[in-house]
Amino acid sequence: MSKAIVEGSDGPAGKGSKGRMKIDGACHCGRISYEADINPDYVTICHCTDCQAFSGAPYRFTVPVKAENFKLHGQPKIYIKTADSGNKRALAFCADCGSAIYSTSLDDRVVFSLRLGTAKQRAQLVPKYQGWCRSALPWAMDISDIPRAPDPTQ
Repeated sequence: MSKAIVEGSDGPAGKGSKGRMKIDGACHCGRISYEADINPDYVTICHCTDCQAFSGAPYRFTVPVKAENFKLHGQPKIYIKTADSGNKRALAFCADCGSAIYSTSLDDRVVFSLRLGTAKQRAQLVPKYQGWCRSALPWAMDISDIPRAPDPTQ
């Protein structure tokens, strides 16, 4: 994982800090929403098989945020995942629509790993790091040659 996640940080904070960005988002049905002050330099992609299974996609797109920089509205359902290492993680999602919101450690909820598919600003959040690449689906590392379907709304 990124150095920020390993160290339990989300980058420089405070007045006048460079690189900070306010984001907000919500689950698909809107029952759960959040606001966060993040460092976009710590946006990551995780290719681990757990992230593939939980996201239903080839990888997961996240950013760490310290608890004091994160405001949650609504009550997510929590699923406790045990990693291969034996570490437990609390995974939060909407009980109504199933949208993933965040994960955090089970005991020490100091840093939350926000699931950026729910962020309104997701197009501006370019990943800067990717991990667990040995588990990456080979085709997911470069999809530029896959033909694109026309936009059905045009």
